[in-house]
Amino acid sequence: MVTYPSQLSETFDSPTMSELQFRPRPLSRQKSGIVQRISLTGTWIDGGGANDVGLTDVEIYGTFGFPLPTPSSPLLVTPGYQCCFFNGPTSTDLPARVHDAYLGVRWLHQCSDSWGMDLAVSPGVHTDFDRWDSDAFRITGHAVGKYEWTPWLDLIVGAAYLDRQDISVLPVMGLVYRSSDCVRHELIFPRPKFSWRLARGPSWEDWFYVAGEFGGGSWSVTRTNFAQDVLTMREIRLNLGLERQRDGGGYTRIELGWVLGRRVEFESGIGDFEPKDSVLIRSGWSY
Repeated sequence: MVTYPSQLSETFDSPTMSELQFRPRPLSRQKSGIVQRISLTGTWIDGGGANDVGLTDVEIYGTFGFPLPTPSSPLLVTPGYQCCFFNGPTSTDLPARVHDAYLGVRWLHQCSDSWGMDLAVSPGVHTDFDRWDSDAFRITGHAVGKYEWTPWLDLIVGAAYLDRQDISVLPVMGLVYRSSDCVRHELIFPRPKFSWRLARGPSWEDWFYVAGEFGGGSWSVTRTNFAQDVLTMREIRLNLGLERQRDGGGYTRIELGWVLGRRVEFESGIGDFEPKDSVLIRSGWSY
């Protein structure tokens, strides 16, 4: 489910002095042309019993890069679409599906040798497409800065604007520590990640990682009594993953996770409930 752009920890993932020291040719995170990324991701969460809620969602997006004013300070434009199908529960009237259609605009800029920034805004429509109202339109975004304290340690600080019913703004803060070419610690709230490289080839690398994320979203929906309401889902995800990274920024990954702290809320307060913890399977492919 869409919360905010998910690549915050990869914002300034260009080769550092420490990486150049350990490996002769780091993988590039960018492509030379306008088309930077085409991505497809599918997620399944088990629904458990009749009084719980499961989901299946599919997201596709493309990222196109333009020099502003140079390739080292790119403007990234990302149109995307996500559809989430709900399974259950019988205790409240969730819609059969909800949709997220958005257009992300993001600017990356290296202000100096030590300072970099990442600015993004993403207007979008988040609804069941049954009826339209002002609650269906939301604007998300983030403003994040990075300070390279040492060649092995970056400090991250900023904020993410979610424009959700439950939480409007989240702080983004932490650090990225590279103890070697094979180990990367991203102690960044709200999306920490710890990665270990397993193998590498001339144009690929295999990584194992442990990651956490704050999930959920808000959508304008129509209830069974035809009243317009706002559905908000909140959850925390803890994932184990395997990923093959390819030169140019592409990847193939699969994740197994545990979903906890789940909460389903309506703006009206009618039908709120707390689903049980569940398991997650997610796979993704990116060009």
